[in-house]
Amino acid sequence: MSDFVAERAGEVVGWIQVTVHEELDEIGEQGAWIQSLAVLPHLRGQGIGGKLVERAQAQAIQAGDRVIACQPLDQDSAAFFRGQGFADNTMQEHEPFWSKRMT
Repeated sequence: MSDFVAERAGEVVGWIQVTVHEELDEIGEQGAWIQSLAVLPHLRGQGIGGKLVERAQAQAIQAGDRVIACQPLDQDSAAFFRGQGFADNTMQEHEPFWSKRMT
C-alpha cells in the first residue's frame, strides 16, 4: 500500500492511498485499487485530486498493473472519477465499481 500527499505552503491539502497488485474480482484480474482519496473541501476543483490520481496511476504502472479501480461513495466522487477517465463497471446487486485501463 502506498500513500501520497499534496502540499501547499507546507500544509497537507490532499491525500491518496493505493494498493497495487490487488485482486479485482469484479473484472477477473489484478490491478491497483484506490483505497481512499481526500482533498480539503475549500481546495476542491483546483486539480489537486487529479494530480494525486495521476501519481497513483504512475505507481501502479511502475508495479506492472494495467488497471486501476475505485469505489465512488457519492455522485460528486463518481463525477470526479468519470472526469479522470474511469468507467462505471458496477454489476447489479454489487457495490459501486469503477475502473480505468492504463497504457
